[in-house]
Amino acid sequence: PQARPAGPGGAAAAPAQEAFQPFRERKGKAPEPPPPDAPPAQLATEYGPGLSALKTKCAVSGVLTGVLVVLSLLDSGLLPFLTGLVPTEIALWAGLALFAVCGGLCFDVLQQGLLQLTNRAPNGDTLALFAAVFTLADGVTLVAAPFREVTLPFFAPCALVLTFHLLGQYCDRSAKFQACRTAAAVAQPYVVTQDANVLGGQPAFRKWLGLPRGFGSQIRTTSQTEAQFRRLTPVLLAACFALSLVTTVAHHQPWLVLWSLSALFCAAATLGATLSLALPLRLLGGKLAKLGVALAGWPGLLAAKGCKAALLLDQDVYPPGTIALTGSRVFGSLSMERTVSYTASVIRASGSGLRYLFDKLLRAEGSSYLPIDKIVMQDTGLIGQCQDQQILVGNSDFMSRQGIALPPGIKAKDAVFCAVDRELVGMFVLRYTLHPSILPSLQTMIAHRISPVMATRDFNLTPHRLRLWGRLSVDQITFPDLQRRVVLSGPRQIHGTTLVAVLCREGVAPFSQALVASQRIRRAAAFSQWFVHIGACVGVVITAALSSAGALTAMSPWNLSLFLLLWFVPVLMLSLWTTQY
Repeated sequence: PQARPAGPGGAAAAPAQEAFQPFRERKGKAPEPPPPDAPPAQLATEYGPGLSALKTKCAVSGVLTGVLVVLSLLDSGLLPFLTGLVPTEIALWAGLALFAVCGGLCFDVLQQGLLQLTNRAPNGDTLALFAAVFTLADGVTLVAAPFREVTLPFFAPCALVLTFHLLGQYCDRSAKFQACRTAAAVAQPYVVTQDANVLGGQPAFRKWLGLPRGFGSQIRTTSQTEAQFRRLTPVLLAACFALSLVTTVAHHQPWLVLWSLSALFCAAATLGATLSLALPLRLLGGKLAKLGVALAGWPGLLAAKGCKAALLLDQDVYPPGTIALTGSRVFGSLSMERTVSYTASVIRASGSGLRYLFDKLLRAEGSSYLPIDKIVMQDTGLIGQCQDQQILVGNSDFMSRQGIALPPGIKAKDAVFCAVDRELVGMFVLRYTLHPSILPSLQTMIAHRISPVMATRDFNLTPHRLRLWGRLSVDQITFPDLQRRVVLSGPRQIHGTTLVAVLCREGVAPFSQALVASQRIRRAAAFSQWFVHIGACVGVVITAALSSAGALTAMSPWNLSLFLLLWFVPVLMLSLWTTQY
C-alpha cells in the first residue's frame, strides 16, 4: 500500500480529511433471501388440502356478514318504516352472537395477524385482528354495562373486513394451487423467460424446453403489493391508537375509546388489502389452467415488465398436427424409402418445424436417417452434403433458382421437392392448416404492444407464403433475415434467471396468454394497491374527525360498511378488467 503524505505536524493528512467528511455512505439493508425452492407437485400437495373447507368458511362467513349488514341498515334510520322492526336490545344480542361466530370462522385471519405481530412484521391481517378485538370488546361492554348511548357496535364493517381478508387467503391459496398443479402436469414443460440483448440489445420473451427451477421459490415470494401495505401498517397502527386517544380522552369522552378504536381499525384494514393481487390471479387462474399456463408468482409478473417482443418458432405458428401430407411422388430410379430418408435427414439437420411430419413419414416407410456432413440454409430451401452427394430440399422457387426443372403441370404451392446431385427425385405436397387460436392470439399480443418476432426455419414460412399476411398488418410482425432467425432459434441461448410462466401445451395461444395475463395482473394489482392505500388513509382521517365530534349517528355501522364497500369497488373493477381480453 502507498504511504499517505504527512501533514504539517508530521501526521497523516488523510485521516483528518476523512474525519471531516460531511456525508458517510450508509450500507443498504441486505435483501431478504428468496424462499427455498420446491417442486411444483410438492407445493400442490401443500396448498390443496383444506382448500374446500376454506371456501366453505368464506361462504358461511359471507352469509353471516350479510345478516349483520341488514341489521345495521335497520338500525341506521334510513328506512323509517323498518326502524322499529327489530328492537335495539335484540339486535345487539343477535349481532354479538353472529359476530362471534363470524370471528370463529375467520380464525385463520386472526391467527395470521397475531403471528405477523409477534414477528414484528404487522400487515393487513394484524389491523383486522385489532379491529375484531376492539369491536368485540365494545359489544361485550355495551351489553354488560352500557357506558355510552346504546347503538350497534361496528359488527357489520368488522365482519366485512374479516370475511374479505379470509377471501383473500382463499384466493391466494387457490391461485397458487392451480399454478402448481398445472406446472406439475408434464415432466418437461416449456418455460418462459425474458432474455436480454436479443433484438438489437432489446429484451424479448422466449419459451424453451426446460425444468422449472425456481418456480417454487417464486410462488412463495411475498408480492410487492403486500410488502408496500406492510410498510404502511405500522403507520396506520400508530395513527389509530394516537387518534383514538386524542379524539376521545383528550375531548373528555373516554367512554368512546373502544367505539373509536374499532371504527379506526376497521377503516384502516380496508377490504382490498389482501385481494389486490390474489383476486385477479384467482379470476384468471381457471382460464390459464385450461390452456396449460402457470404464472410463476410475483417475480414472474415483474419479469414480464418492459418487454415488447416475443420470439415465435415454427411449432408455435404451426404446431405438430397442423401440417399434413396430402400427396407424394417419386421421380427417377430412387425408391420412396430412399427419397424420404434424404429429405427427412436434411430437414432434421436444419431444425425446421417440418421435422415432426417427416419423422412420422420416415417411420411409416421403415426408413432411417442418414448422416448429414454439412448443411447450408437459404430462404427457400436447404443444401445438404451426405456421403459425397449433394441434396437439395426446398420449394418450387428454390428449385427454379438452382436450375432444376420441374415436371410440367405441377402447381403445388406448399410442396417440398428433393433433388440428389441436381436430379429431381421426389415431391411431397403439404397442407398447412392455421389453428383457429393462432390469429386471435397474435392480435391479442399486438393489442398489448408485444410484437411477434418470427424466428422460423421452415422455408415455406416466408413473408409472402405465411397465411397471416392479409389478416395482420405487415409492420405488426417482425420477420428478421435468415441468418438472424437461425441464431434466435438456436438451442444454445442465454436465458433469464427469473421464470415468467410455465407452459404445458404447444402453440402460440398458451404463450400469448401467459404474457398478456402477466402484464394485466401486474397493472391491476399496482392500481388496486393505490386505492387500498388511499382508502385506508382517508378512512382513518374521516373516522377520527367523526370520532372527535362524538358523531354516533353519522358514523354508524351501516355508513362505515358502505364506505368500505365503495372503496373496494375500484379493486373489484380492476380485477374483473384483467379477464376482459
